[in-house]
Amino acid sequence: MRSPQKIYGKVLEVPREAIGSAKSQKKKKWISDDTYAAIREKREAKGKDKNRYQELKAEVQRKLRVGKQQQLEGMCMELEAANWHTDRLDIFAI
Repeated sequence: MRSPQKIYGKVLEVPREAIGSAKSQKKKKWISDDTYAAIREKREAKGKDKNRYQELKAEVQRKLRVGKQQQLEGMCMELEAANWHTDRLDIFAI
């Protein structure tokens, strides 16, 4: 006789094999798709070409800095606009 855990495990296993499951990547809002593409390219070049890897690493760092700065500037603009309109609730929501 099979235990319920084994049966339940089989029930879950069959659809995973048939359909497959993709790992979802946790994304930060301020990182653009272009930056994620550069990150993937950097990971692929890691063990192959040291010079190319270093170039890509510097490029990714630049893109991350720019993206983070843009996100912070956007938040500051929202805060200033909310403060200008004296929307106190909006200020604390941001």
